[in-house]
Amino acid sequence: MSVTVQDVLERAAQILEHSGWCQQYSHRSSGESCLYGAILDAAPGSAMDAVYEVRERIGVMNTVGLFDWNDAPGRTLSEVLAVLRIPGHCECEMDGDQRRYCASCKAREEAE
Repeated sequence: MSVTVQDVLERAAQILEHSGWCQQYSHRSSGESCLYGAILDAAPGSAMDAVYEVRERIGVMNTVGLFDWNDAPGRTLSEVLAVLRIPGHCECEMDGDQRRYCASCKAREEAE
């Protein structure tokens, strides 16, 4: 079954709403996850496209920047959920290790 990047991000938002959000850890023993941890949980084995999409949305160049954004003093769950639920340009489909590029990402890949 294939899913879009936006499907993964919505699932990550649902995980955070249900299990809780945290800072400083990808996962806590009490069940909370950070932004990155929730994305990984939402798409085990195929989460990197979703991670790249979120990095682009918040304007960071690498995954460390994503952690820094999540862990910023004053950051709120509402802000994290808002980023996950921004209608994205990416409509790529992921099916395990297979990715079917959307037109927007294919054009970006070719330009790089």
